[in-house]
Amino acid sequence: MRSLFTWQQPLLGFDHFPSSLTDFEVQYFFSFNDEELRQIKSRRPHLRVGAAIQLGFIKMTGSTLNASERIPLSVMFQLSETLRTQKIHIATTRTLYPRRSTLYEHQAWAAQCLGWHAFTSARRGTLVREITKRLAECPLAIDGIVELLKTWLYQRSILIPAARSLRALAVRLYRITEREAQRVALEEIPPHSVDNWIKDILRRHEDVPTQLE
Repeated sequence: MRSLFTWQQPLLGFDHFPSSLTDFEVQYFFSFNDEELRQIKSRRPHLRVGAAIQLGFIKMTGSTLNASERIPLSVMFQLSETLRTQKIHIATTRTLYPRRSTLYEHQAWAAQCLGWHAFTSARRGTLVREITKRLAECPLAIDGIVELLKTWLYQRSILIPAARSLRALAVRLYRITEREAQRVALEEIPPHSVDNWIKDILRRHEDVPTQLE
């Protein structure tokens, strides 16, 4: 599985650059090994910076970069030094990719270079089965499940989907776990105890005076 540092966890799932990145984070994610540099330099010269951004962004967040996102100057300066290009002081993904099709092609290329995979229905099924088992042993609130999903996907080199889709999946898993916990609890409680609880609840409801009374 892909290693994940504790300090990296808050960056997972972003489709845009965080409001602030430390110099260490920029250097860590937007520096490249020999094979990655070879892949970047295989692109045409005017596309190399954009390709490098896509590689670094996936390594940093486990997601692909939004089509209109502004690129931080610290990232651009780091890439200028790494790729030995002229410094670019203003850049967005739109200026780097006038054609949206090139952006999507670079995103797919970057994922392939790094060995990342799409979140297919088959992988989704595996995730649901594994996470459901974990939640049965250690229940979490919805926000906790979202973070667990991000970690699970990143460590397996599966691209993290959009925040709305991920939260919807977390809600579904929460409800599955909740229903299963209720089922197990009812199986362990003697039927006569359940009947007595129901009768007691109904009796209390009958004893509550209405507004008319």
